[in-house]
Amino acid sequence: MKPKFFIPFFVSIFLLTPIFLIIDLYSIDILKNNYHSEIFFEDSPTAFGEENIVTKDLNKLKIDTTSKTILLFGDSMVDGVREVFRKYCKYNNHKFYYYAWTSSTTSVWANSNKLKSLLDKYQPDYVFIMLGSNELLAKDLRKREDYITKIVEQLNGVNYVWIGPPNWKEDNGLNNTIEKVTGKENFFPSKNIFLVPPLKYKRSGDKKHPNFEGYKAWTDSIASWVMTNSKYPIKLEKPID
Repeated sequence: MKPKFFIPFFVSIFLLTPIFLIIDLYSIDILKNNYHSEIFFEDSPTAFGEENIVTKDLNKLKIDTTSKTILLFGDSMVDGVREVFRKYCKYNNHKFYYYAWTSSTTSVWANSNKLKSLLDKYQPDYVFIMLGSNELLAKDLRKREDYITKIVEQLNGVNYVWIGPPNWKEDNGLNNTIEKVTGKENFFPSKNIFLVPPLKYKRSGDKKHPNFEGYKAWTDSIASWVMTNSKYPIKLEKPID
């Protein structure tokens, strides 16, 4: 076979090589990005929601590592997270108490003596509030703001975090109303992680309460956020299973 017949073959290889190289490099870059994304998802619960991503310099965080007496109270969502919360508290040397008032709302808590009795009984120095799920679609936001304010006032200066409801749909401004009263550093916006995958689909039969995996991931996210983004960071390191 004459050499001239090989010339088109060698020319085509020469012209296509840069293209193959670019495709190969692009594929490697995609794999790298996917790999890092998966690692971030597994190791950082705050990855579930954009606004929950750690924004503070970890080297400058001042986490209170002393033992606390923690009270978690609110609606039926408390029953879902309490066992995971208990493990966190035990692992980090905190005393833990909880009270779940099924179907309760901010109105009920604001206009009863229940919170005062719990505070008197347990004398907590850190409080977690889980309220809002039973009034997610409320439109009388001015009234809700008053209720939320009364609840916060009853704490009498005790450090707290208000854990927002795990939205299954967009609310009518309830989350914004809670944050307006509490301030951004005292409010964990659960909607940011529950309106998007994967927690969007981690629901129980009623499609409103999270399932076991959802509750666990929710608690992990809250604990991470408390240590990194809250106004009063306390030690809530993830228990070793």
